[in-house]
Amino acid sequence: MRIRALTSFVLGGALTVLGPYSVQANTTFTTDTITPYVSSVVIRIDGNFVPASTKTQSNVTIIVSVESAGLPYTMDTPLNTDSHTFTENGSFTFVFHDSNGTTGSSTVTVDNIDRTAPTITIDAYSDTPTTTDVTISASTNEGSLNSTSHTFTENGSFDFVATDEAGNASTSTVSISHIDREAPVISLVGSSAVQSPLDASYTDAGATVVDNLDTSVSVSLASTLDTGTLGTYTLTYSATDTAGNVATPVVRSVEVVRRVSSGGGGGGSARTTQTTSVASATGRVLGASTYSFSRDLTIKDTGEDVSALQQQLASLGFFTETPTGYFGAKTQAAVRAYQAARAIPQTGVVGPLTRAALNGATAAPTAANTSTISALQAHIALLTAQLQLLQAKLAALSL
Repeated sequence: MRIRALTSFVLGGALTVLGPYSVQANTTFTTDTITPYVSSVVIRIDGNFVPASTKTQSNVTIIVSVESAGLPYTMDTPLNTDSHTFTENGSFTFVFHDSNGTTGSSTVTVDNIDRTAPTITIDAYSDTPTTTDVTISASTNEGSLNSTSHTFTENGSFDFVATDEAGNASTSTVSISHIDREAPVISLVGSSAVQSPLDASYTDAGATVVDNLDTSVSVSLASTLDTGTLGTYTLTYSATDTAGNVATPVVRSVEVVRRVSSGGGGGGSARTTQTTSVASATGRVLGASTYSFSRDLTIKDTGEDVSALQQQLASLGFFTETPTGYFGAKTQAAVRAYQAARAIPQTGVVGPLTRAALNGATAAPTAANTSTISALQAHIALLTAQLQLLQAKLAALSL
């Protein structure tokens, strides 16, 4: 009994005999002195002869030939087939017999068809915003990677590609968007220089901050403001985003000023705030407490001229809040009160008529001032009558 199971492939016209590898050929036969057996097994992949151990994505074709105990083998009946194509891993049995009626078979098993792509695993990494480079590592369950790690110096994407022996490939793309080297930006609400009356409560207009990544960044305020002491104080706003980028600080100066009272004897008193005007692109400085308004002002306007408007309205007794440089509802109400006192249409907008009145304004009469004036006028009338009586008496004596 002789059994031979060989694998072979043709390379450059020469026949090379290899070990069985993953292709196996086995024969079974009946009792006969001259036994047929498999003399060779040839493997083809995509038409090319290959070693049995070669991994492939393609179909595998097995070709066999049969001999009988070292003698030329002559079949009365052909093999069931002399080749078989595997579309997937498995086994196939070739059947044959010789002229003496001896039958045999050879079973070939193929397990080198591989159409499964490798699996890529990306190591865990933090997506918290950072100012530093980000390194991503990867591994695969088989084959090799184009790179086992990649360092991002800026936001972007990188493809990890794994390829196995059979040529199957898989790709895993990693995208980074949390590298942040840009600081947030702080903007003041209202004027950068305001005044606050001595011993009065100060309410700051605040500041806003925007950042390229963070949707919410807190603004911190550092201040030594003492509304009980005259002087100029600095409010400093600062902010830091999640990545640690620090914004350029923004400052507002707050001048605590004295409120000066004035009035006539026996009457009420009017409170005024000592102010220092600041030149701007839309107005010109006329004096310590006089400002020339050159543009219309309305709700939501900001600027030095709004601060000057609030200061002047405060000095005239129409505005009781701390000037902020922002034209809000309280400023609008004060403008309307001023317009009513000046017989100007109460629009709440500083238009041409209101600007003209403000640019030449004097203190508006109040109920207290009116009472004082009336009392003074009555006193003056009494003095005049007494003087006339005295003059009459003197004239009589001179006679």
